[in-house]
Amino acid sequence: MGVKLYLASTSGPSFSRFENLLRKALQRGGSSLADSRKAQAWWEVEILTRTVNSAEGFFYDPDNDWSLLWRFGLDWRSNIMSLTDDHGELKGENLRKFRDLIANRKMSFPSQDELEALLPCLGSNRRALLKEWHKSLRTGRERLLALLNRAIQLKAAVRSEYKEDGED
Repeated sequence: MGVKLYLASTSGPSFSRFENLLRKALQRGGSSLADSRKAQAWWEVEILTRTVNSAEGFFYDPDNDWSLLWRFGLDWRSNIMSLTDDHGELKGENLRKFRDLIANRKMSFPSQDELEALLPCLGSNRRALLKEWHKSLRTGRERLLALLNRAIQLKAAVRSEYKEDGED
């Protein structure tokens, strides 16, 4: 279901309401559903992700083919989890490495063809949605970098929680 990041010096965000909404949206977006319902579920996931990421000190990435990490050619399990300690925290040099990965890596923005393949039912909304997706990715990068830079400045750890689809 993705990765949650937040400053370890906080008690941690309450993601339970968000997780329930996200789980329902992801279930509605299953491949067996009609395209229009899949598009609606996809958009709900996007809005929920933006909502939680607007809170200072918190970041959520669904770690799937439309997420920020994947747009950098990264995924949590293969590229970033190895930087965390036994408690799932990014700190010190590994926190800087992760920040530098995000700051210096070129992002692959989705194309119109990619959006069409993901959600073929969009019709005339394609251009507007693609523009929003690009904006959301740029904003997500800025917010993630702000969180990581803040942790580095405070000499604080960033706690991570990773869950795969279906995990509770």
